[in-house]
Amino acid sequence: MDSISLIINTERGTLEGQSKMLIESIRQFGGRFKDVPIYSYQPRKDFRVSTATLSFFEKHQVNYIDIPLNINHIDYPLANKIYASAHAEKHLNSETIVFMDSDTVVWQEPTAFYELGNHDVAMTPVFLKLGLAASETDEAYHYWQKIQEVLKIPLNQYVNTIVDNQRVLAYYNGGLTVSKRRTGFFQSVHNNFERLLQEDSSFFKHVFMEQVNLSATILSSNLNFLQLGKGYNYPLKDHGNVKNPMYRLETLDEVITGHYTVLFKRGRDKNLLKGELVAGEKGEWFRRKAIEHGVYKP
Repeated sequence: MDSISLIINTERGTLEGQSKMLIESIRQFGGRFKDVPIYSYQPRKDFRVSTATLSFFEKHQVNYIDIPLNINHIDYPLANKIYASAHAEKHLNSETIVFMDSDTVVWQEPTAFYELGNHDVAMTPVFLKLGLAASETDEAYHYWQKIQEVLKIPLNQYVNTIVDNQRVLAYYNGGLTVSKRRTGFFQSVHNNFERLLQEDSSFFKHVFMEQVNLSATILSSNLNFLQLGKGYNYPLKDHGNVKNPMYRLETLDEVITGHYTVLFKRGRDKNLLKGELVAGEKGEWFRRKAIEHGVYKP
C-alpha cells in the first residue's frame, strides 16, 4: 500500500500545461515525494486532454482517470476537485490522499505530508480577505450563516489570511488539501456539497463555494485539523508582499509547495517573470517550464 497518493485535475486547455509543470517539479524536486503515485482526473466528459498530454503522463508515470464524475454540475468546474478527491478516497488504498491544484509547483520535499501524526486533515488559510473571507461585520458573513444553518457548523473559529494578515472566519485554501483516507473526509466534503446545492443551488453556487464547503466540513466534523505552516501552498504571485509572519518567506529557496494562481492572467503585456521570481535555480526553472508548457507566453 502506498503511504501517499496525489490527486490533480487535468482537462483540455490551460490545465494541461499547468499539470505538466506540477508533475515535473514533483519528479525533480520532491525528495521522497518525487515517486508519489499521481492520479490525474478528467471529471467532465467533453474536456479530454490531448494525445501529447497523454504521452507526457505515460512518460512521467501518471495515472490518467477519464471518468465522467462531474455530471450534474458541468457548468461549475471547481466541483471537479470534490468529485475527484471523493472518488480517489473511495477507490485507492493509500494511507494519505493529497489534492493539489494544477497551478502549483513542488520545490522541496513536503515532509509535513509524511508527519501528520494524529492529525487527520491539513490545509493553509486563504491568501486574502476577499470574496467569502469574512468577519462578523462583512456582507459575506450572511453566506456563512446560511452554511451554518444547513451544515450546523460553529462560527467561532478564526484564522489570519496569509498575504494581508486579516482575521477572518476559519477559511482554508482549497489548492492544497491533505487527508488521511480512513477519515472519509473527502466523501463528507462531497456529501455536504450536494446537500448545500440541493438546499439552495442559486444561493450557494458562488465562485468559491467549494472552498467554503471544505472549510465548513472541517468545522462540522470531529477531525483533528492541522494548519500547514511556512512554505506550504505559498502564494508565488505575492512574493515580497506577504504580511503574515507565519508565512512570510525571505527567498524562494524556502518554498516547499508554491501556488501561482492568477499570476499569468494579469498584465499580459508585461514581463511577469522578473526579479525574485526568476532568481536562483528554482526561479530559472519556473520561467523555463512556464514558457515550455505554454503557461506563460512572454
